[in-house]
Parts: sequence; C-alpha cells; structure tokens
Amino acid sequence: MATEEELLINERLFGACNHPDYTLESERSWGRTYQHAVCVSCNARADLYGEFSGTTDPLMELKLLIPRHCRDMIAINKVLRHLEGDGWRWTVQRRDGAHQFSIAKGQMHIQGIAAADETSAARSALVRVATSLGKRD
Repeated sequence: MATEEELLINERLFGACNHPDYTLESERSWGRTYQHAVCVSCNARADLYGEFSGTTDPLMELKLLIPRHCRDMIAINKVLRHLEGDGWRWTVQRRDGAHQFSIAKGQMHIQGIAAADETSAARSALVRVATSLGKRD
C-alpha cells in the first residue's frame, strides 16, 4: 500500500485521486453476487473478495490501487520523467558515497537531503517539491 509520502506525490504532482471516500455496489453475474468499492471522486473500482479472505476493508482495497511512486528507482524515474514533461529539470550529485537530488523550475530550486541510498535521496527531493506546490486543482 502507498505510504503517506507516495499519497502526497500522487495527489500533488500527478493530480490523481487518493480515494478519500467510497460507496459499495453489488453486481450479480453467473449466479454470484460481487461487491465493489467505488470511489465517489473518480469512480475507481476495487473488487471486494470478502468470502475468500475474510472481511475486506473497502477503503484499503481502493488505496491499493494507488501506484507506489517511491518503491524503487524505476518508479522514481517515472515521476522524474513526469516532472520533466511539466517543465522541471533535475540533477543528482554523487560525492563521498552520498546522493543528493536537485529539482528546479524557473526561479524555484529545491534540494533533497544527501543520503547513501539513491532512492531515499530522490524521495526526499520529490516530497519537498510536492509540499512546496500545494494542492493541485
């Protein structure tokens, strides 16, 4: 499931829905009744398989649909490419075994923390960009 940082990046950098509320819908097919949790904001649907796994939390099932933007460098590179499409530019400095990401657009220049792990360094810079942008309309 996406972390709080990934939820922030999902909402502010991608303008995507974090599925804050849901309704339940039932569907009958082939003699069986299926339940779905449907986000009231974006109509995303998550299948609920309560009979197989016990009780299912519909909100958690919807949150599982949110991409893990900071899971690894492959996912982080997708976020960085998305930012490049919006006119941002980024650089990474590597010295003494530490990585530090800088992300800039126009007069705004944001630096992440220096960390030995490249994923942690990139995550810190992306979270700082997301918090500086505020909520996207």
